Parts: sequence; structure tokens; C-alpha cells
Amino acid sequence: MGQSVRPREKGQLEENSIVMREQITAWIEANQLIRMTIVKHKAGRQTIHGRILHYASDTEQLLVYDVDYKVTHHLKLNEIDELIQT
Repeated sequence: MGQSVRPREKGQLEENSIVMREQITAWIEANQLIRMTIVKHKAGRQTIHGRILHYASDTEQLLVYDVDYKVTHHLKLNEIDELIQT
């Protein structure tokens, strides 16, 4: 099973944030396929299989390419429930 990151875990937020940034950067460099569970306010939970193209740490936003639907998504970290390497 692949590595997992949960952006919204409680406790040790600063340490989790550093680990998460490092992991996201490694996935971008390796062009790794990721399964992410996102939560949209009105749409509910959604699963995306894709690759992270860009991570803006200052705005905490991701640009993700969805390999199933061949579209890109702009996501904020607070919308992501789970990131799992596949």
C-alpha cells in the first residue's frame, strides 16, 4: 500500500504541514499517481485519481490532473481529506 497524508489531522499542525509539503514535492518530482479524497461544500465527497502538477505553498493550493476525466482541478488543502500514493 502507498504512503498516505491527511492534511486536516489535529495536533502538531506545523510538523504535519512540513511533512505534507515534503511528500507533495516528492510526488510532483516523481510524477506519482495519487488517489485523493476531496470534500466540496455542496457536492460532498469525491475521489480523484491523478497527478499533482503544481503546489503553491504560500496559498496552499494544488493543481491536479485527473487521469480519469482528463481535466485539471484547482484545489485548496482544506478541501482535501486524504492523499494516498497508488
